[in-house]
Amino acid sequence: MDDLIKNMGLKKIDFDLTKQLEVLQKQQNLIPGLNIHNNTKQIEDAIRVKHKREEEYKNDVLEALRGIQKNTANLTEIVFLLKEGNVVKEELYELFIELFTILKASNEKEANNIYRKVMNNLTQLETDVNTINAFSNWGLILKNLMFPVTMS
Repeated sequence: MDDLIKNMGLKKIDFDLTKQLEVLQKQQNLIPGLNIHNNTKQIEDAIRVKHKREEEYKNDVLEALRGIQKNTANLTEIVFLLKEGNVVKEELYELFIELFTILKASNEKEANNIYRKVMNNLTQLETDVNTINAFSNWGLILKNLMFPVTMS
């Protein structure tokens, strides 16, 4: 094998690590400011800082996702309340229209009947309105707990 390498004109490569280390130390002495051990430490420090930043970034992203999950957990309930609120608004609108039919009444008895009918419907609707008001107040309290109003 050695003859084959010589015939091809190639040099035999020596893989002895002690000789390689000696060559590196000689090169270090030839190039001013080259410090292999210092460079290795700097590289290790840079890798450590990079991993720390990546870990902090992952934790920040995870915290943001948890916040989003927490904030969106009650969306179905909020959508239900909005729909219910819209139904109540429609019912109130219909009651207002019915209330204005008093103006068309031909006598006081008919006007009283229309008025009583509207008031009965309002009494039934009042419980829905109170529920919505309670949820609205609860929402405002929670919002103020999360984001307190500051006086400037």
